[in-house]
Amino acid sequence: METKMKQSILEEIANSDMEVFTDPVASPTGYPFKVLQKQGTLSDESVYANRPRVCSLGYLRTPYIDSITGKIGYRCPAEPVKDWLKKGGDIEATKGRKCLCNSLMANVGLPQVRHVMEENGEKKTYVEDMFITIGDEVNECRRFLERNQDGTWGYSASKVVEYLRSDWNERQAQKSLTEIIVSEPTKLDMVSN
Repeated sequence: METKMKQSILEEIANSDMEVFTDPVASPTGYPFKVLQKQGTLSDESVYANRPRVCSLGYLRTPYIDSITGKIGYRCPAEPVKDWLKKGGDIEATKGRKCLCNSLMANVGLPQVRHVMEENGEKKTYVEDMFITIGDEVNECRRFLERNQDGTWGYSASKVVEYLRSDWNERQAQKSLTEIIVSEPTKLDMVSN
């Protein structure tokens, strides 16, 4: 994830809970996405409303058969609505769809930059915004957070793995103790002594 955004998210989590919304329509694929509600990203409706619809990467396009030519073409419900409709798509499929290809590239610090025409005819430069997809347990990373010497926030993968294994290790220990009690009661006496 792009460093400044990652630090902003970790800083916010260090101080309070963040909200995650399971958006049933954001993905052009129709698969629900868990989206971090973060001001200044595409989860913010005002930011999303200012994004020009474009399909410049096309990783999630799907094939369709053109009804006039009979040829296979590609379309995406997050592309410009007029393009989607021209390709035989249903307008309902475009509502709430967000371009994951461009926004996820922006998430890693590689936003698309392009010139777009405003409705008033002026050209402007648009830099693609982020759309942070993340799990419901995002606030749980607070337990691992540490402030680094340079003042940034971080956590180690080893602490996360240790935490994830702790529950498994506890279950394994209880399972072993149960097996001892059931299969060899005399060993239990040795354990308890």
